[in-house]
Order: sequence, then C-alpha cells, then structure tokens
Amino acid sequence: MITTDDALASLCEAVRAFPAIALDTEFVRTRTYYPQLGLIQLFDGEHLALIDPLGITDWSPLKAILRDPSITKFLHAGSEDLEVFLNVFANYHNPLIDTQILAAFCGRPMSWGFASMVEEYSGVTLDKSESRTDWLARPLDRTSV
Repeated sequence: MITTDDALASLCEAVRAFPAIALDTEFVRTRTYYPQLGLIQLFDGEHLALIDPLGITDWSPLKAILRDPSITKFLHAGSEDLEVFLNVFANYHNPLIDTQILAAFCGRPMSWGFASMVEEYSGVTLDKSESRTDWLARPLDRTSV
C-alpha cells in the first residue's frame, strides 16, 4: 500500500519504464457534490499498486504520469474516474483508452461491466462484493484490498 509522498514518487519513477498502465479509483459519493477519493489502483503490467490518497500530500509525480504522452492509460467506464482525477488533481489523462467504450465498438452494450468483460474473455469471475465499501474508513478491511 502506497501511503507516503516518497513511496508515491518511487512508484511513479518505476512506472515510467512501462508503455501502459491500468487505473481504477474507489471513492465515496454520498452527501457530496464531488466524489471523495478513497483508493487508487495502478497496474503497470507486472505490479499492482494500491495508493492510499488520505496520506499523500504531493501528487506531482502521479500528475506527471497522467500527463505523460508516452504512457497509455487504460480505464474501464472511465467517466467517474476522470471526474475524480479532474477534481482531486485538476488533471486529465493523455493518452487514454476506455475498455468499456472499446467493447461497445465491438458490439457489447455501452454499459458492459468490467467483471462481465473479464469473465467472458478470461473465464475468471471477479468478486464484486466490496464495491459498496466505505473507501474512506481506515484501516481498510483486508477483504476490500
């Protein structure tokens, strides 16, 4: 779990070696106009990192990764993730690929979920039971991460 500015900087330096990353956010959106960021998941093709935003104060290394045109960012149903990144970091990703939109171009429903896509293409069933977790509560429950 990435919980400090130094750990985030080290992670982002390592990520620069990869041509693409996958990102996902977990957030809480109850009684607030904007979503409150609770967790960022980043996968570089080899390593999965969980970033705890509650302990991070210097987001500049991650902002640089998000803006880096040599690193493709993959999201699924990315509109909410993009809203989180815009509101928390005042930043958009470039370049960006949304796998849900790609699936729609291949004839899948526009609302096709990530778990359904993974199951169809890989045969792996993802556990989605933690999707309503309070992502702002600490410590995070081990089953949530």
